[in-house]
Amino acid sequence: MFKVLNSTWKMNFNILRSIFLFCGLTLAHSGANTTETNPYHPDMCNLLKDFGAMTEKVKSMETRLKETEICLKEAVTNATAGRGNAHIGPFNTDIIIDYKKVITNFGSAYSPVTGVFTAPLAGVYYFTIFYHGGRSYPHYLRIFKNNELTVFTADHKTESDGADNGGNAVFLQLQQRDQVYVSMAANTYVGGDDHTTFSGFLVTET
Repeated sequence: MFKVLNSTWKMNFNILRSIFLFCGLTLAHSGANTTETNPYHPDMCNLLKDFGAMTEKVKSMETRLKETEICLKEAVTNATAGRGNAHIGPFNTDIIIDYKKVITNFGSAYSPVTGVFTAPLAGVYYFTIFYHGGRSYPHYLRIFKNNELTVFTADHKTESDGADNGGNAVFLQLQQRDQVYVSMAANTYVGGDDHTTFSGFLVTET
């Protein structure tokens, strides 16, 4: 996507350069023939101003696209529980869920062994969790930043539902090497299939 956008901006810059060259030659010719009346001279000046402003906007957009591309390369994680039909839990203590099936892990910020996402850069990150589970036990997942609880998603045990689904999301300000992970509370469980997911990515550096 970014390659296509960059090619488009380069093509637009080439067009702008050609127009500036044409306008410059026109103005130079107009200045050399001071005795001739040139009703298009004011319009050319306005055209140059407009294209000058447009060029600055294009440059700004190109810079922001490059920054976004860098951010996406630095830290993007998407993983699922990866345990097939097996459940995760219940356990008699809180655990960190290790999402074993890694779909995307640009920057290698996430470890499927520990279940911990370690920020490679200081910045604002976006994280999401989703789960699927049955009705036999309650569900209670929490996103932690280091040892600090940020958001959670939960549902109680019920006999009326055949299955439960839940999720949550959060923007987090992280310093380099801060850790983010999903904790499941004691005596709860979630499904171990690809419905149970964890995702996170760097939105912008700070």
